[in-house]
Amino acid sequence: MSLDMTAYDLDKCRDGVWHDIRGGKFKIAYLYNVKRIDEIERIGKEKGESQIDITWKQCDALTEEVVRDWQDVDGKDQHGNTVPIPFSIEAAKQLLKMELELSADILRRSRLTHHFRKEGGK
Repeated sequence: MSLDMTAYDLDKCRDGVWHDIRGGKFKIAYLYNVKRIDEIERIGKEKGESQIDITWKQCDALTEEVVRDWQDVDGKDQHGNTVPIPFSIEAAKQLLKMELELSADILRRSRLTHHFRKEGGK
């Protein structure tokens, strides 16, 4: 049995699919370059970097590779009021570093190919 690439929507793979995660909505693309995440781990360990430094570099790479947008992501302003956080790559990098479980969830969803199938595809 072979992989039928015609079953996948390349726009979904590249541009992402919306996912409801922990009260927010995240547009997540398919992670084509999983080797980049693995290489960060390997190289970091070879250099003797701390696990948190390696993890944060992986969060940065994951953000650059798959996080395309978000909605309903809030934070606190200087007065303690809840305010929406506009999407940016830098804001997303910070969020994934602070919320490692969210980062792991985004990584998992970016690898599940059924999210990126064409409508009616099998």
